Amino acid sequence: MDQKDIETIAISKVKVSLTSNAYLSPFLNENDKEPSWDGQIYLYKKEGKRKADIEGRVSVQVKGKETDVTSKKQIKYPAQISDLKNYNTDGGVIFFVVYLKDDQNYKIYYDTLEPVKLNKILYGVGKEQKTKTITLKSFPKNKQVVRDIFRNFNLNKKRQMSFTSDPSEYLQNIEKDIPKGKYEMILTGYGLYKEKNNFLDLDNFSKYNTPYFYLQEKESGLPPIPLDPDNISVIQYSEQNVEISIKNTVFYKKIRRTFDKSDKNKVLVYFSKHVYLILNRKSSNLDFRFKESNLLREASLDLRFVVGVIENKGFSMDGTWIDFSKSINSDSPDMKRIYEDYKKQNETVQALDTLGINKDIDIDKLSSQDLKKLDIIWIGIGKKEIVHGIKEEKSGFVKFSFDKVNVMLFLYYDSEEKGHKVINPFNSLSSSEIDIAFKTEENEYIQVSPFVVLTEKDIESIDNIDFSKITSSFKKFGMTKEFFPDANGLLLAMLLAFDSIRYEEEKKAKALIDSALDLASWLLELNKQNNYDNSLNCQVNYLQTVRRIGSLTTEQKKELVSISEQGELSLEEKIAVNILLENKNVTNIFLEELKENNEEFETFKSWPIWNLVTE
Repeated sequence: MDQKDIETIAISKVKVSLTSNAYLSPFLNENDKEPSWDGQIYLYKKEGKRKADIEGRVSVQVKGKETDVTSKKQIKYPAQISDLKNYNTDGGVIFFVVYLKDDQNYKIYYDTLEPVKLNKILYGVGKEQKTKTITLKSFPKNKQVVRDIFRNFNLNKKRQMSFTSDPSEYLQNIEKDIPKGKYEMILTGYGLYKEKNNFLDLDNFSKYNTPYFYLQEKESGLPPIPLDPDNISVIQYSEQNVEISIKNTVFYKKIRRTFDKSDKNKVLVYFSKHVYLILNRKSSNLDFRFKESNLLREASLDLRFVVGVIENKGFSMDGTWIDFSKSINSDSPDMKRIYEDYKKQNETVQALDTLGINKDIDIDKLSSQDLKKLDIIWIGIGKKEIVHGIKEEKSGFVKFSFDKVNVMLFLYYDSEEKGHKVINPFNSLSSSEIDIAFKTEENEYIQVSPFVVLTEKDIESIDNIDFSKITSSFKKFGMTKEFFPDANGLLLAMLLAFDSIRYEEEKKAKALIDSALDLASWLLELNKQNNYDNSLNCQVNYLQTVRRIGSLTTEQKKELVSISEQGELSLEEKIAVNILLENKNVTNIFLEELKENNEEFETFKSWPIWNLVTE
């Protein structure tokens, strides 16, 4: 594409993006006849786009660049100095750059260039300098956020245009009066406060807008003085490293200060999202506030802290004791409820820890049935008590799924207690009151590793599996020829599960493949001693596990060739051997032969060795 076509497409993409916004009307020139600008965006106070509701007009410039579309959140672009000076004279511009590969593949970036920012960009520019690099960020799709970007630009443009030179010149003249209280610092903007609770949300606001602070003289009607956003530190909105502790236990390591929009004299000091202090700057009163989080682990930590505050009548901030002895009534009904909630949540979290589940659970997303499942875990695992009320009066494996958690447990029905004991079979080797046994074809019960019940999908999804215990579990319960195929089947399921999650869940995949290698190695040695299975099968399974971690050694390849030469191989075995030896041409020849029997070919594709062909 020539540059004219690129610019035309770029402008059309910006126009389409803005036209769908009920508060914005773009008037953009696709013929690039106007110097420095590509048009105006009309901004409306409310939906409908009527003349009477026009709030302002924002100048825009759109540049296009033919390139591969990137996932980068920020880019840099060389803007013309002459254009930047024109923008500054006009009160600023919203600058767009569109990365596009073709008409369908594109990404829009933007930056709001207000007078204060333009003055800073142009500072120190040499006479012969033609361009200045500016940084742009990815243009959001949320229509309310986009509307607020234009509204904030329009607001700051009006405030900053009255300062024809660098605002720092004004600051030098009034610097001595700032400590005397003649000025107050203000920060306003659309989208600056959360709609739900009116609390300042500067972090989210800053993702899309430049937060400008202004100094306002209290007694005069003079316009506020803009401050450079890069050179200002406002303690009310800062995050600090502060240890919040009770006795020797540290609960939080950071605090965040903000203020209540409805009363600027109230400073809010957050320890977490739901535990905070309210400091009244006029009266110096300090109130402790808490609301329970919907996240189980987060709520448990907060409740543990709150209970600690109640019991100790205060807490420490970086070693300074904050006394609440006069404001806490530990006998009130609210305090008793907090104790009860804390006890249950703490026991539930401990139960999840016992199961090896680190995920947090959003209580608000749980149905009544989900809450019953969580109670079974709390009572059976956390409190180690009999669970009553389960309809099925029998024993067996059960799967629970709620929020993002998947659990597989064994419920043993105790006829004397008329309830179920809850057993976690997959992350403990300690002796249990209950032995899990499997029935053979001869109606005999044999105790074997409970891991043999796991399928590929179970291994992918179940959260309470301690993979490091698998081989140890088999060793503990022993091995027989009857159950060797089950152990081997588990190994294959582990490899299939690994292939499925290796890139999405790297930590779990690492634990899984390490366990698979341990199991494959043990099964290989066990088979050499007892001849439970075809030696080539065991060797192939071991080596395909190794291949998922790295390349085979020369010695491993030699051993594989040696075993394969000892007997006549099936077609599938020939393919497996050549896959591991990385003989691609030979592998393809044998695969073409296998395709003649579609059923056998489809079966082969279901085995984990097939994934090494397609990787």
